[in-house]
Amino acid sequence: MRRQIWLALSLVLLGASFALVAGAESVPLVRTLIAHTDRVYSVAFSPDGTLLASGSRDRTVKLWNLATGQVVRTLSGHTDTVASVAFSPDGKLIASGSWDHTVRVWSVSTGALLRTLTHADSIHCVAISQDGKSLAAGAKDNTLKLWNLASGALAYVVDSQAGSVLFATFSPTATLLAFGHGDGTVMLWDYATGQLRTITADWLYVFCGAFSPDGTVLATGSFDKTAKLWNVATGQSMRTLAGHTDTVFSVAFSRDGRVLASGSFDKTVKLWSVATGQELRSLVGHSDTVSSLAFSPDGRLLASGSMDNTVKLWDVEGVH
Repeated sequence: MRRQIWLALSLVLLGASFALVAGAESVPLVRTLIAHTDRVYSVAFSPDGTLLASGSRDRTVKLWNLATGQVVRTLSGHTDTVASVAFSPDGKLIASGSWDHTVRVWSVSTGALLRTLTHADSIHCVAISQDGKSLAAGAKDNTLKLWNLASGALAYVVDSQAGSVLFATFSPTATLLAFGHGDGTVMLWDYATGQLRTITADWLYVFCGAFSPDGTVLATGSFDKTAKLWNVATGQSMRTLAGHTDTVFSVAFSRDGRVLASGSFDKTVKLWSVATGQELRSLVGHSDTVSSLAFSPDGRLLASGSMDNTVKLWDVEGVH
């Protein structure tokens, strides 16, 4: 009798485990975008959700029609890897930062190059503020530059002496800019008041960061294989999300702020509950590092750019 009970219990547990595994694989892959000839380092959705931009080591930016999966336009001119791309809030402009030491600002509608801004070293990241007035770029020379997007005038230069600036992201609700370094620090800069705060971590290389939609939480990803959630007001760590088996290279919040996506050198994307820290899904399909993530404006799609030269679109509607 005991053997029968144990067998029945084992079958129940096995079924539960299978259900968990099945749940972890239940996010449908909508489409794989293939046109780049080298690693994809950055992806971004247009504000209206009709286009996706991708930047690559093949030195181009591509604009994709999301309805058809076709390339609408290829922006060429950079002479080295395009490491980062960002749309302006009105969707009319796109900025691309490159290892060729330049930021280029393009017209989305025509593909015309409108402006070229320069750094003294390879650019790792670009970001545009929510009011559309400021463009930021972080570089290998430890500096972050802030320009007026409309005029191209240089407004500020921050030299932190804390290592390469690996990511930069604007808060959606204030004049706050977060940027991370190779020495494991994240800085929070209010560029209206000049106040600069530092979050000090005990690991090397904070590769990525993203603000929650309400601006109260900052997520970061690191060499230590985890994503972390930080309270923006206090600078204190709120939660550590552990589950990846290699460096976390990209993070993004869902539009409602309930889910955090993280991409890793382990070739997977993981979806986490922001409220509980629970791993909700693990998306498998890329054959190399997941280097960039972005949620669509309507929250239905997640784009993942990879060093396998592709971008994948996942249907994440209902995951929370």
